[in-house]
Amino acid sequence: MRPKIKDILPIWWAWQWRTVLASLIGSIVLVIIFSFFAALLGVSKETIIILSQIIYYVVAIYASIYFFAYIFSMRFKRVKPVLFRREGHYAKRAALI
Repeated sequence: MRPKIKDILPIWWAWQWRTVLASLIGSIVLVIIFSFFAALLGVSKETIIILSQIIYYVVAIYASIYFFAYIFSMRFKRVKPVLFRREGHYAKRAALI
């Protein structure tokens, strides 16, 4: 049975807003600090821009993974996200008995 959009949307939104907010705040703080020290060291403007984008992507990927895992500890009104391992599945074991 496929999950319904009304069950998935709150889970997606809980993950998405945390990821976007943490990515923006974290990357802005780190880019400002990095840019300040890079400018003091005489790093070119183009290099600072490229490395700032890399910093943003690293922060965004980390925040996305972190909050994705965090969502699994939350409970929602109608559902609770869980993970199941495929190997050692009970239905397969029962079918082989």
